[in-house]
Amino acid sequence: MAWIAEDKFNTDADGDLDANSGGTSWNGNWVSDASHDVQGTVTAEGAKAVSFALKAGTGISKRAIVAISAGIVYVSVRAAQVNQPFYVILRSADAGKMYVQFATDGNIKVYNGTTSVYDTLQAYTANTWYRIGIEFDDAAQADLYRVNVDGGAFSAWKGTNGTYATIDEFHLDAVDMTAGTFYIDAISPTYSLLAATSGKNFLAFMM
Repeated sequence: MAWIAEDKFNTDADGDLDANSGGTSWNGNWVSDASHDVQGTVTAEGAKAVSFALKAGTGISKRAIVAISAGIVYVSVRAAQVNQPFYVILRSADAGKMYVQFATDGNIKVYNGTTSVYDTLQAYTANTWYRIGIEFDDAAQADLYRVNVDGGAFSAWKGTNGTYATIDEFHLDAVDMTAGTFYIDAISPTYSLLAATSGKNFLAFMM
C-alpha cells in the first residue's frame, strides 16, 4: 500500500488545528497544540494553510496514517525567517525515523542515521514556499529514505533513525523555536499543486 493520505486544509475553519478531521485517508484526527492554527493569509495552494507560531504548548502537530512500508509524501513548507528550527518527521510506533530539518543556518537538511548527522540539501530563504518530498521503501531500501525539494533530484538514500518496518504517523515539530512562524500546506502523495496562491509557484506535474 502506497501513501494515500492528503490534507490541504481548505475546508477547515480558521483557528486551532487540534482535532480537525479534514483531508482524506488518514487514520485519525490531528493532535496539535495551541500554537498551530489554520489561517487563510499565507497559503501555497487554495484558501487555507497552517501556521506554526511561538505560543505556549508542546510545539507538535501529528496525524496517524494506516501503517505502510513504502510510499512517498509531499508537503509544502514556508519560513517567515531563517534562524529558527523546524522539522517534518515520519514516525513509527511513536519514534521518529525520517527527519527533514529547516535549520538555523539557512539550509534544508535531511538526517542521516548512518552517520548521525544532518546532511545539507540546499539553502532556503524567508517567505518562500518549498515542496518537500520524502520517499521510503523498506523492502527495496531497508531502513533508508531519501528527500527532494521542489521536484528536483532525490538525495542519496539516507539511513533512518534506527530500524523500522512501517511508518504510521506524519509529524510536525516546532519545539525548538524561540520566535517566528512557519507555514505548512498541501500534504499529499503527489507533487502537483493545482493552484499556487502566494510565494513560490510550482510546476504542476505528477510524480
